[in-house]
Amino acid sequence: MNKLERILDKIEKENKKKEDSTEKIKELKLQAKELEKEFENKRKIEKGEAFEKFENKITNKAILTNGKFVYDFLEFVFEDERFKDILTDLTDSYLSNK
Repeated sequence: MNKLERILDKIEKENKKKEDSTEKIKELKLQAKELEKEFENKRKIEKGEAFEKFENKITNKAILTNGKFVYDFLEFVFEDERFKDILTDLTDSYLSNK
């Protein structure tokens, strides 16, 4: 019986290790998702700041914007190739300076 108990104890220990490693994997995946989300949010914020710089350069003033204004403004910008190029250059330079 002693031998059987030792074998059962080993099985139990191995199952515990397996559960612990499964939990660790879940925890690491969750951390990775949180970091990806944080990075995506940071990228969106930086893009928004670049948009504001471009808007200020064209209008020479800061304007409180809502979603419709942003879409109208971008539609206007992308109709003219010059503005599209300026926006691309400003965005690239702004993001490279960060």
